[in-house]
Amino acid sequence: MTDSRIKISPNAFTLLEMMVSLAVLVILITLAVQVGDAVFSEIDTQQRGFDTVSESQALFDRMATDLSSRIADTNIPAVMASANSSLAFASDVRGPASSALDHRYSVVTYCISGNTVTRGLKNILLSSAQPLQDSIDAVNGVASADINDVMATNVVGFSICYLMKDGTITNSLPPNTPFGGTTTNTPSAVIVTVALLDTKTALMLSSRGIVYPSLSPSGPSTSLPLESWLATLNTSWVMGPLVAARDKVRFYQKTLRTE
Repeated sequence: MTDSRIKISPNAFTLLEMMVSLAVLVILITLAVQVGDAVFSEIDTQQRGFDTVSESQALFDRMATDLSSRIADTNIPAVMASANSSLAFASDVRGPASSALDHRYSVVTYCISGNTVTRGLKNILLSSAQPLQDSIDAVNGVASADINDVMATNVVGFSICYLMKDGTITNSLPPNTPFGGTTTNTPSAVIVTVALLDTKTALMLSSRGIVYPSLSPSGPSTSLPLESWLATLNTSWVMGPLVAARDKVRFYQKTLRTE
């Protein structure tokens, strides 16, 4: 009579051992996925940071170059500012090509329009019939500029403050305040603050039809805008995608010397 019993090899896995091995494998895969997600999330965060850092640095560098070419004349007002969000000054940066007979300088302007910071360059003619001060007063922001260049996009906030020679900060200069001179009521530096969204987050909001407002300067005229901007974000960006986007706003600030 044939023995029909199945012989189990002593080296075979039992059902319990296979279940334990499978459980361990699932745990390892889960850990690997979590680590991978964390790595990719960190890479994405760093990439978003590089996006805004490079854009803010390009803006600061361009403004510093323009300020270094300003006309240092104590009779020339420092700025034309509106709501603490624009800057304009006379410069010897050459504007668009003009007649060789013209002695041309320019008015350089920086201002925010929508969510874009634009640099404008306006030709001015120095002559007895059109003194420099009149030329500056005639310029009405970048709308009348001969050249408009986009310097930064996805801008949440853009602010200009001034560091005075006595160490105080103001975002509203007195009329006819000169860049030059040694008195305490003249600015020794321009403090530029910009808040940016990275391109990926901005596209996400745009695809959902969400328009994010620009942060307006607020608070005392002797304070920088960062604290009030953060408070505005925390109280207004509180619904839907804006909550996640709020954490992606990055702030950059630079002091640009004017002397």
